[in-house]
Amino acid sequence: MARLSGIQRILEVGMILSCAFALFLLLSLGSFDPADPSWSQAGHQGTVSNAAGAAGAWFADILLFTFGFVAYLFPFISALLGWFLFQQAKDILEMDYLTISLRFIGAVVSILGACGLASLNFDDPFYFPAGGFVGDVMSSTLLPVFNVAGSILFLLCLLCTGFTLVTGISWLSIVDWLGEGVIKAAKGTAKMSGRLSEISPPRLMDLSAKKSEQLENNQSAKNIEITSMRIEPELDDDFSQPFSA
Repeated sequence: MARLSGIQRILEVGMILSCAFALFLLLSLGSFDPADPSWSQAGHQGTVSNAAGAAGAWFADILLFTFGFVAYLFPFISALLGWFLFQQAKDILEMDYLTISLRFIGAVVSILGACGLASLNFDDPFYFPAGGFVGDVMSSTLLPVFNVAGSILFLLCLLCTGFTLVTGISWLSIVDWLGEGVIKAAKGTAKMSGRLSEISPPRLMDLSAKKSEQLENNQSAKNIEITSMRIEPELDDDFSQPFSA
């Protein structure tokens, strides 16, 4: 069994910690209760109902008040970070630090755009803002300058730019993929309609003729020939002679 080098051990431990932290955040956010004692309030009950305990209540409260609904993406981001550490080059000299830096910048830009869009387009729950503190700052900064439509367009631009920086996927390839799917669906629909048109439906006259013929056959089978017979009574000889006075 091969031994791990120093950088390999660091990456392996980072992957394990990232995956464990992702599960912890998922439990914390999934069982968040605003009545738990946390960073924003002292709490109205003595027991903590959060599945991750008091620490989970604190983490969930801080994330929700800072990022709003976008906080529910952080467990998946942490899991992706662990996968990235596991797939990264095992030699520190082989790491592409430019790509790592661009991905980090793209993640920050995507989070800013998503928080701003959530703040502008979703209603705030009664215990935390929809876009969090970050979304409120972004929307309050952009609205006086760009108004609502311009602010949404600017935030969408930030979100799409951050997605490209993080994943390296071009939006042109996404558009090509969607167009190819639409063309394939249209061709399949045309072929299906052509096959259905080739199937000739039965004519109404043929159906009526077949039905009348079937009725005649049934009627002839039900008819029974009845022959009538008349029996003449036999007369005696005395009654056959004429009556004489």
